[in-house]
Amino acid sequence: MIAVAKRSIGSRIETGLGCFGIIALAVTLAIVFKWNPWLEAREWLDERTSTLSEPKGAWTQRVAGTPDAAGITDTAVVAFMGDMVESRARNNGEFKWRKETDWAALAGTSTVLVSKVSGKGFDAVDALSGSTKWTDPDGDGAWTYRDAVLTVDCPKGGACTIANRDPDSGAVRWKVPMGGTNRALYGGNSGRSAPRNLDERWNDVRHANPLPMPRYLGYLVERKLHVVDTAAGRKLREETVPNDSRAVVAANRIVRVAGSVISTGCRIVVSGRDPGSGQQAWQKDGYDLRTTGGAGCEPRNDPPGGGTALIATRLDQRQVLLSAVDGRELAVANPGETILGTDGQVGVVRAGDGKKIRGLRLDGGGQAWARDVQSSAKVGVTPYAIFITDAAVGRVIAVDAASGQVRLDVKTGAEVVGVHPDGVVLGRGRTIGFSSFSGSG
Repeated sequence: MIAVAKRSIGSRIETGLGCFGIIALAVTLAIVFKWNPWLEAREWLDERTSTLSEPKGAWTQRVAGTPDAAGITDTAVVAFMGDMVESRARNNGEFKWRKETDWAALAGTSTVLVSKVSGKGFDAVDALSGSTKWTDPDGDGAWTYRDAVLTVDCPKGGACTIANRDPDSGAVRWKVPMGGTNRALYGGNSGRSAPRNLDERWNDVRHANPLPMPRYLGYLVERKLHVVDTAAGRKLREETVPNDSRAVVAANRIVRVAGSVISTGCRIVVSGRDPGSGQQAWQKDGYDLRTTGGAGCEPRNDPPGGGTALIATRLDQRQVLLSAVDGRELAVANPGETILGTDGQVGVVRAGDGKKIRGLRLDGGGQAWARDVQSSAKVGVTPYAIFITDAAVGRVIAVDAASGQVRLDVKTGAEVVGVHPDGVVLGRGRTIGFSSFSGSG
């Protein structure tokens, strides 16, 4: 009996030392790799025990992965999760379908493009049922809009074409030769030459719900800008973009920004050109469109803006919104204010101390609204609302861009992953939920 007891005590000591060693190793690894397992454990527990928002939304569900963004239709919420796409009923969150994919995008009002897992081609499926509407076996990519799908097809060894298809039936409306192969156009909504959003963190959310197709579209292939008239279904122009310039298509203009070195620093010239003839319609000197980067003066970034407006800084350091159509100053921020973004109708600016934001009408109407915010709050400009998110207080507020009226105010630690005229999808980890805007069903 004594021998057995000694062995038992020894075994317990060895087990205890082994557990201590494992714990010590885990702590050492956490310190070396700066990994906090307790934070991840807490997030895992929060996902399963806490509500997504207060007040609660219409529903809360867990999806197969962590969504980058969510598309919203009248009947479905479609979660895009990198190599997976999953659909839920918009009214109650009921699971509908899930598919593996290399890329996926929402088109029209109820169509989801789901690419093959490897190789060319994609299927266009119904957003709610997942049933196939049509297939493009040769598609390498697509640009998706509410009223059209522009598919990119690049046959091996041949020139690529862009085809305008009906989102619901896939019927081809017109085809335009692209002139060469450009892998930057492969995938979903890649490679368009358009003004960039200043807050790129919201890009996935903005692109998840398609907008109407613009009259003019542009894309670059080997320093050549190709401009397509989507109404006529023909290529309007192909012009070389010099190395000292950037060019995008905005509204009904080709906007070109050129930079050169002068004795006092950089000279930036921005101009608007007719998309058909290439003739210059306007030119501005002395406006910085935030296109330069590094030590040189050559533009390295596309000019920022939205709709028909461009965001710039004058020589007196006041930030302005310029018309892409004629180069006029549409709105001017106060000294010290920063322009955060624009939807083409309203520009959103923030005070120098970060404690107030304002909406400026771009039709000459002056200030549309003003609102006090915490200096820690982040502001996102989307086509359907201006979002004020503050992780410090755990709150998301959405206001109407034109009036500043509050359309959503919830206490939440989640992020906005989808935006629609009727409401939003909030996401935290694998948990998502739909919340209606005030006055929406």
